[in-house]
Amino acid sequence: MTAEKQLRQYRDRLTDAVLPERVPPAAVGVTLVTVALWAVVLGGRLPHPPMPGPMTAPGVPEAMGTSNGAAGVIAYLAMWGTMMSAMMYPSMLPLVREYVRGHDDAGVAENAGIVAVLATYSLAWTATGTVPLALDTLVSIRGLAAAHGPLLVGALGLFVAGYQQTELKRASLRNCCRVPDLDDSGLSVREGARRGLEHGLQCVRATWPLFALLVVSGSMNAAVMLALTVVVVAERLPPWRGEVATAVGVAAGVGGIAVVLFPGLIP
Repeated sequence: MTAEKQLRQYRDRLTDAVLPERVPPAAVGVTLVTVALWAVVLGGRLPHPPMPGPMTAPGVPEAMGTSNGAAGVIAYLAMWGTMMSAMMYPSMLPLVREYVRGHDDAGVAENAGIVAVLATYSLAWTATGTVPLALDTLVSIRGLAAAHGPLLVGALGLFVAGYQQTELKRASLRNCCRVPDLDDSGLSVREGARRGLEHGLQCVRATWPLFALLVVSGSMNAAVMLALTVVVVAERLPPWRGEVATAVGVAAGVGGIAVVLFPGLIP
């Protein structure tokens, strides 16, 4: 295949992924929910105990979670789950379209199946919030970031660079975006719940180093959140998944080296 034909093929596949001829109501619903979640996250509208510093500072949300008992843990997981859903739902839109493809007359049962997919997908990501909380009980992320912030960010950037090139990353990325064939009965709530959890676990495997980088950069840092959302969406577009993953790895590696050599790059 010539380079020109390959580029045309990529263009057509990208257009189909981003600008489909028909947008299913379920996809519209996911978009509206995503906008609402971002409004909640950026507006700081989730109730929580007092923060021991600026919410956007590294380790501050985790310190809030670990220093306020059960209320702090619940508040942190609610914040984390809302944030992760806001960041990951845009990448789920092509998946939602695939689930409803061929079911133009989707009724309540099929739409309930989509809701189940998203609910358990969010549950999988919410559960990952226990990891930074557990880490913060062992060593203060806030204190570590204050003392060694550039080194932490740089080291994780280099780790991301390596992880992006692994077969585990590539396989998880393929699997988290793959929709198995559905029979004529469509997507039931039970099947949707099972598949949402599977998609969530695969996405966690594919993306967890990027969100480890988010934690040491500030879990509620809006600029980093938006940047990672763009990366996550781009990695899941069908034409260039592998190429984007490689490019992100290279960028993370270069950034990691730069931060280690020039710590002043981190505010």
